[in-house]
Amino acid sequence: MKITPMDIKNQDFKRVMRGYDPIEVNTFLEMLSNEVEKLVRNQKDNRERVKELEEQLKHYKQLEKSLQQALLQAQESATKAREQSSREAEIIIKQAETRASEIVQDSRSSLSHIKNEIEQLRTIRETMISRLKILLNSQLELLQSLESEKDSDEDEEKTVTVGRKSVDVDDLLEKMD
Repeated sequence: MKITPMDIKNQDFKRVMRGYDPIEVNTFLEMLSNEVEKLVRNQKDNRERVKELEEQLKHYKQLEKSLQQALLQAQESATKAREQSSREAEIIIKQAETRASEIVQDSRSSLSHIKNEIEQLRTIRETMISRLKILLNSQLELLQSLESEKDSDEDEEKTVTVGRKSVDVDDLLEKMD
């Protein structure tokens, strides 16, 4: 059975002879009623406070859950960003390697082409030298045959006139050897 402060205040006792002093009992009951009333108020206040604290706790738990989710999302985002950066770096490296390979291949091709041109120029040079030697030898033979026809001094220098210029044949032969 639940007793309220009002129950205590309104309680009536039977009157008997030689019983307790009614003023003293009433005073005690009044004090007891006030104390119970205070306790009931405190209990009510405490329940309200507990309810408020439970609401705050619920709010903080939701906040904690949100923070944990945000932290997880941030970690996932960071992981994804690292993975994406890693993939992009690999792609860039592969592109650079491919480009470097192309540059090396182009360089090798150019080198091969230049070597072929050098070889062709050497061949042309050797051919021209051979032709010039043949031409000069034939011209020399022609000169010798012309000289043998002519009675000239052996001390006289052998020169050939080409256009307006005279060329010493012996000097020319020495330079060719």
